[in-house]
Amino acid sequence: MGRSPVRNHSTLSAITQDQNGIRGGKTRRSAVLLACGTPFLLISWDESAIVEAKWRWAGSGGARDSNHNLDEETGMNIERRTFLKEAAGVVAGIAAAGAALAQDKAKDWKPLFNGKDLTGWKPEGGAVWAVEKDCLVGKQGPKFAPGDLFTTDEFGDFELEVVYKAVWPANSGIWFRYQAPDKSYQADILEYKDPVAYSGTIYCPGKLFLTKNLDPKLEKKEDWNTMNVKAQGDHLVVSLNGKVTGDTHENSFAKGKIGFQVHPGEEFKDMKIIVKSIKLRAL
Repeated sequence: MGRSPVRNHSTLSAITQDQNGIRGGKTRRSAVLLACGTPFLLISWDESAIVEAKWRWAGSGGARDSNHNLDEETGMNIERRTFLKEAAGVVAGIAAAGAALAQDKAKDWKPLFNGKDLTGWKPEGGAVWAVEKDCLVGKQGPKFAPGDLFTTDEFGDFELEVVYKAVWPANSGIWFRYQAPDKSYQADILEYKDPVAYSGTIYCPGKLFLTKNLDPKLEKKEDWNTMNVKAQGDHLVVSLNGKVTGDTHENSFAKGKIGFQVHPGEEFKDMKIIVKSIKLRAL
């Protein structure tokens, strides 16, 4: 079936924008405009002006490209110069709206660690918690004593992002929806042998591992790692350095505290969990 000609530019329905790189010291971008869901105009621009525009029309004769007025081939009542001017304005508006939306989303994130002290946190057990060089640091106390550090607030549905690194060998983790030692979840930071599991595994006391990460290469042993936790209803998702390592449904605990663990045992006597940033967004 042939496509009916588009009669005016009010039928533009969508714009996609992507970064093409730097040319002549200026950032060059491009956008594809859609008319009735069909790719209609490819337009490129930089900070100062439109660089080039290329029409693409898919009519009954198939898709065609041109660099001249569409009136000649489609009968469309659109003057090219006016159209380009208005299209550039639409692109600029979309870019500005996208930037504003990104700023709004950024405002949704709440830092849980101020980089100065343990305000908003409460330690439990014998582990030692301190702020060193703007980072939160946890390690065993005397006689290999373990311990935990928890937020004073509780959270239900949320996204959490933690930037951390560990001194290995280590056995630690990020508690979430923590209510009691036997009522919680944890995004693990460890190397477990039996069963095999690595950082990014989801742990639940009494049930051991709800999911297991089997890829040890995701963990950067000498550098910073980013762990993300998303808890929404019974859906729990953990990601490590951009890759999903655990995705499951479990409805035992609907809300609780966020926390960090220092595990007991002489084998972890030199362990440190070092956290550079912690932020949370409520869902």
